[in-house]
Amino acid sequence: MDLVLLRFDLRDTIGTAKRWAARDEATMREVDALLASAGLTMDSVMAQTLRLHIDEIERIDRMVASAEARRNTALRELDRHRAELAQRLRRVTEEIEDAEFEVVAPAPAEQAA
Repeated sequence: MDLVLLRFDLRDTIGTAKRWAARDEATMREVDALLASAGLTMDSVMAQTLRLHIDEIERIDRMVASAEARRNTALRELDRHRAELAQRLRRVTEEIEDAEFEVVAPAPAEQAA
C-alpha cells in the first residue's frame, strides 16, 4: 500500500500505510478517497501488490506444495505399516490353536509372603 500511496502528496506515507493496515477508520476513508480521486480501486492496488511480490508468492506456493507432498507420503507409509501390522496380527491369531488353561497353585514360598 505504501508504494501506491507514494503517488500522492502525503506528509507521512509509511505512517498512513500502517494506519490503513491497522484498519483505522479515518485513514481508511482518506485512502479510499485518494484512490478514487486517481481512478484506482482496491482491486488495482491488490493487482499491483501481487505483481510486485509474485516471486515470493510463487516460492511460498512451491514450499506449501512440497510440504503437502511430504505429508501425503508419510500418511501413505503409516497406512501401509498399519495394514501390514494388522495382517501379521490376523495371521498370528489364526495360527494360535485353542489352548487349555489350568489353575496353578502358588509355590510354598509365595504362600507365606
